[in-house]
Parts: sequence; C-alpha cells; structure tokens
Amino acid sequence: MFHSTSARRTHNRAGNTIKLENITFARNNTKKNGISLKIPVSIANQAKIIIGDRIDILIDEVNGKLAIARVNDGGWKVGRTKSGSYLRTQYTGFSGGIAISPEKKTAIIPRFTITDVGIVFDFPESLIVKA
Repeated sequence: MFHSTSARRTHNRAGNTIKLENITFARNNTKKNGISLKIPVSIANQAKIIIGDRIDILIDEVNGKLAIARVNDGGWKVGRTKSGSYLRTQYTGFSGGIAISPEKKTAIIPRFTITDVGIVFDFPESLIVKA
C-alpha cells in the first residue's frame, strides 16, 4: 500500500488522459509483448517527471489503485513521443507487473490525482495483475 500526505490536484479533462497500450516489438530477433505508457507533458510537468527520469508503476491491489512514481533505481527511462505532446516509456512483461487484457488493447486513464507519491489513479477494468 502506498500513502500520500497531500493530494495536489484531481484531473478529469479530455485531452489530458494517460494511456497504457499493448505493444509488440522485436528484440534480438524475438517478438516481445509489453506496454507503452504515455503521459501528457502538462501532467508529467505537474508530477515533476521529466525526460530522462526513471519511473515505476506501483500497485495497491487492496485499494484498487495504481501510481506512476519517479524512482532512483530500476523502473523505466522516460522519453518523449514523436509529436512531443506525451512523455512515454515502454516495457516488456515482468513478474508481479500489470498487463492489459488482450481484448481491450488500450487503457485510458481520464481521472487521476497528482500526489507526493506520483500520479495515482483507480485500477482500470482493462488492466490485469500478472503473478
């Protein structure tokens, strides 16, 4: 379980949505499945996430919440999309992580709160926790 002492702001506006998408990419002549995480630059700035930072997705199954948090070690490096409107990272599946249900392919996160933990949001129905 993660805790926060102060919620800064709750968002619920069109165009300011966080996106999680199933992706397939080739690495070492092998196809790998993974997830692409896209955060609007304006939201990333408010959460103090910049290009080059490392982020992780924290899971609180008890309360049904996820958090995108900056980390010093581990996690995934943040880059920018070609359009420049989103910061993004992508990763392959891992034990104890999350996945998007195959029939959905995309999870849109329209409502979230920026706290001192990071960007916190309710667990979308289209996400599943991998053992």
